[in-house]
Amino acid sequence: VILAEAIVLDKNSQLLPNKAFPWRLQHSPRRRPKGTSKERMCRQDSSNIPSQSAAAPSCTTEQVLVAQPYRQAPKETMHLGGFDALRLLFCSAVVAHHVTFYTAAIHADIEGLADWSGNSFLAFTNGAGFPAVDGFFMISGFFTTLTLLKKRTNFQVKSWIQSVLLRCLRFWPLHLVVVLLALSRGDPLYWSASRPAWDRIVTTFLGKNYYDNVRGWFDLTSTPLWSNCADMHITAVLLLIVPLTRTLNLNPKKTLFAALIVGIAIRAAVFATNSGCMRLSCLDHPTTTFLGAGDPLVSTFVQDFGMPALEVKPAACQTCPLTNEAWIQTYAPLYANSHARAAPFFVGASMATYFSDLSSKQHRSQSIALETSTQGLMPKSNWNSQSLLFQLFFIAAITWVSERHGLFGLLGFSPVLTSSLPEAALEVVGGTFDAVAWASIALPTMVPRNHLFRFEMWSAVLAHPLLRAPARLTFCIYCLHWPVMIEVLRILPKEWLLQVVERTNSGLSSNRNSILSNGSFGHSFAILLLYVVVMTLTVLAASLAHRLVEEPCLKLTKRWMMRQADKQA
Repeated sequence: VILAEAIVLDKNSQLLPNKAFPWRLQHSPRRRPKGTSKERMCRQDSSNIPSQSAAAPSCTTEQVLVAQPYRQAPKETMHLGGFDALRLLFCSAVVAHHVTFYTAAIHADIEGLADWSGNSFLAFTNGAGFPAVDGFFMISGFFTTLTLLKKRTNFQVKSWIQSVLLRCLRFWPLHLVVVLLALSRGDPLYWSASRPAWDRIVTTFLGKNYYDNVRGWFDLTSTPLWSNCADMHITAVLLLIVPLTRTLNLNPKKTLFAALIVGIAIRAAVFATNSGCMRLSCLDHPTTTFLGAGDPLVSTFVQDFGMPALEVKPAACQTCPLTNEAWIQTYAPLYANSHARAAPFFVGASMATYFSDLSSKQHRSQSIALETSTQGLMPKSNWNSQSLLFQLFFIAAITWVSERHGLFGLLGFSPVLTSSLPEAALEVVGGTFDAVAWASIALPTMVPRNHLFRFEMWSAVLAHPLLRAPARLTFCIYCLHWPVMIEVLRILPKEWLLQVVERTNSGLSSNRNSILSNGSFGHSFAILLLYVVVMTLTVLAASLAHRLVEEPCLKLTKRWMMRQADKQA
């Protein structure tokens, strides 16, 4: 956004830094980017552009304009580090939820593993995963929209198809690796009568909602991939909406906000089809998710994992007259269907429009003038009501995500915000509120320095450079943690887990002064130990997949985008 305005041509066709932007980084002679020819690399030093000397290379005005996109931008605009910490947090929360939830389902005969009401730690590790997925959707909508706003192109069918295929190149290679892994392991979702079920395999790439709702997104290997398909569907919609706003001369901010309202309305309509049963409180036990998937998945878990036989009984809530098996199939469309999970994407898209406005010439000029006048951090006397309002909203956002992720319960505090809303409202707008809260938490790390919403200490924590490298592995961890967890639970004997629980509780009960000798810490320690094992193995597998699969695809995507930029230039 800022490259073309940070560099200007003077009357002598010399490329000079713009005096209106004193904050622009002054770089030493830059290296030639990989894949860039020497002919396009015109020196941008005023002593070398263009000179009548025979020793200096000739550089015309057209060549200078072509070289402009390769000038290095300020560091703040090249990487939004505030999202690194959020990615790691969301990924850890999803893995913790799956380990807690499905260990309690497979080992249902171990008493206390599913007693989340009496164990705050298990309630914390289990409940953190649901809002984390909406946080991932918010980040995806933000970066997709921000990329489209930077391009500033009108809508074209060819360009839209190319953008969708590029997005598929980001997801499908690792998606394909997981599906091939499922085929090699004999996953019952992808095999039928000892033959690959190609219709289900193809549907996995297109919709991941194969048949009977829940059976399309629950299996032994590729369960988390349903969110990748939801991401692809809504991203295709964003790739259509944002260029259309420029073609039709519409306000992107208002258009995307209207799309957010439509997304909330669609989810409310899905909830209204059976409002009495589409509630998470109707879940009686984690084994219900296996029961809803039906055979042959249930038989596989009973035979290979030693899971006890499942019992069909009424749903746990009084508002639903269905059995637990019918309830999970009724709740699945609200949880997994793409159109019912679209609202968080548009929250991130709306945030991208605000961030893009901050990068415009008018807002940057105001920020520079403010920096010149204050010469450092803004004094408290200049804080206005807007800054105070955002700080209050920021505190509310921290409180909301702490309650939704179970941190308040872990610390022994009663929820304040979530308890004031009815369950029906949480099911409809809870994910949207999660996305808005996380967007508000990330915003202070992205705005320019000395902006009213800038929190330097908060930015130093979320955007720490050490978080950048592990944050690159989050997508691979998300896709691969499920098959790793299933294999660990398959290999790990149930007796070992039971011994960990019993020995931990007996060791603590012998210490009368221990505050942990309440009979439930053994379950928490067993889940924590299992989580460490699963996460360690997943990180190793994700590092390999990132190097062999994800990085080559990203390089291929960037190379194609550079070629398109050269053609436009």
